[in-house]
Amino acid sequence: MRSIIHFHMPSFCAAVEQLRSPELAGKPVIVTHRSGGAEFVVSASPEAEAEGVIEGMTARHAGRCCPDGVFVPANWAIYKDASEKALDILSDYSPLLEPCGLDRAYMDVTGCEVQGSRFKVQGSAFLVEEIRRRIRDDLGLGVSAGIARNKLVARAAASTREPGGCLEIEPGGEREFLAPLPINHLPGVGPKIEKRLLALGIDTIGELASIPQPMLMRQFGALGSRLHKLSHGIDFSSVIALYPPEIIIAEHTFYETNETPAEPEEVEAYLARMSDSASAGLRRRNQRAGSISLRIEFDDREIACRSYAPKNPISSAHEIFSASRRILRQEMHGAGVLSIKLTLGDLRAVSGFQLDFLEDTERRMRIQSLFAQIHARFGERALVYGYALIHV
Repeated sequence: MRSIIHFHMPSFCAAVEQLRSPELAGKPVIVTHRSGGAEFVVSASPEAEAEGVIEGMTARHAGRCCPDGVFVPANWAIYKDASEKALDILSDYSPLLEPCGLDRAYMDVTGCEVQGSRFKVQGSAFLVEEIRRRIRDDLGLGVSAGIARNKLVARAAASTREPGGCLEIEPGGEREFLAPLPINHLPGVGPKIEKRLLALGIDTIGELASIPQPMLMRQFGALGSRLHKLSHGIDFSSVIALYPPEIIIAEHTFYETNETPAEPEEVEAYLARMSDSASAGLRRRNQRAGSISLRIEFDDREIACRSYAPKNPISSAHEIFSASRRILRQEMHGAGVLSIKLTLGDLRAVSGFQLDFLEDTERRMRIQSLFAQIHARFGERALVYGYALIHV
């Protein structure tokens, strides 16, 4: 039986700021990031949240909600360092560790038995207690956790706990646990989809689960089928080992260059360029990728993370783009896109690279070699595939 743990460090950036500056302890701290001509809240301490401040609102709105709030500009390098220290602790317990943002991570501990000079642990709940104690003692951060047999339910369980709390959902109890929760606990249900569901009289996940799948598909298309499965606690996605990583990352933030979120065509065009850049990184390392992950942030502040493991490791820009575009199209639900992050993992050394859309191997290798020479002399943007030029 699978055993998945979801760890969440609530109010992460604000908590780090309070640890860095003890005078901020107990005060309503609001961490903001300026982009696209506006300033947004990226984290709020519990004191600020109690005043109505939430992630994603504008700093001006946050100031009205919390007049005595202490505004701090985001320092991403410091947050990343703190996040990696927490991940280093988690990585001591399982090789299957998948970070999801700075403040969250999935861990698959199926069949794991942790042994050390001081303890021998069998059981996920005991393991969580040990990890939470280490993060609290070493980093001063509170951690909530959820334990279940799939990622969906583990994340939902963690979200119902206060920092330092843990909830384990027994196998078979997934649907019963999810039933009373609000529908926005399901991935893919941002404000727009939530509004449509509420208009249909669907307030909870249990009410959503009672709707026949064909009816949901008539209302929401392919997303309706996915919502039906999720509402029943069905999730077969795997925890992908991405930490400690030897990975290649390519990312782009649209709201730093546009006042409005990107449309699907523009997102795909940038994804093509990112695939080309990631392929060049593989070429320099003489490696292929065994896993591809895509993180998408939508304008309704919903975040989708999905991974794909090709049958054989890949390296060409065409293969990377095809796989990541497939993930993108599966996750798009009508909202504009604020940012995308492409991650190549499970890197493996090889002696050659493929360019699969050409059938002739000799031509394939000559063209790849030509690309490498031009990039080395004139830069990686001197020559790109045609699909990377659309709307860019």
